[in-house]
Amino acid sequence: MQCSRCGVRVSAGALECPQCQLPLKAHGHPGVSVSMAPGGEILCPTCAYHHDGSCTFPDYPEATRCTLYRDTRARPPQVQPGKALPRWNNRWNFPALLGLLFLGSLLLTLLR
Repeated sequence: MQCSRCGVRVSAGALECPQCQLPLKAHGHPGVSVSMAPGGEILCPTCAYHHDGSCTFPDYPEATRCTLYRDTRARPPQVQPGKALPRWNNRWNFPALLGLLFLGSLLLTLLR
């Protein structure tokens, strides 16, 4: 991660930039990141909350620093072909097994 003001590399958990003391986390809390626009640009046009109209940030629509910012230009995670099936399998494993058990017992009952 880089400081947006001075460009120094900082760790992802740093609360402020060690060189220019720019706050990198909101209210000094390590879990709340502050997104900052480079070069005085405005963050709102590229934010997901701006596009769906649900932004509640006080500086909207001209925020240059924001704790709510979600970049719409970021790529969604790519689904790998082999990864989609195991996730489906884990989610529907029990209902599929229950359905097979029901169908098997129904077939046994009808074939007697």
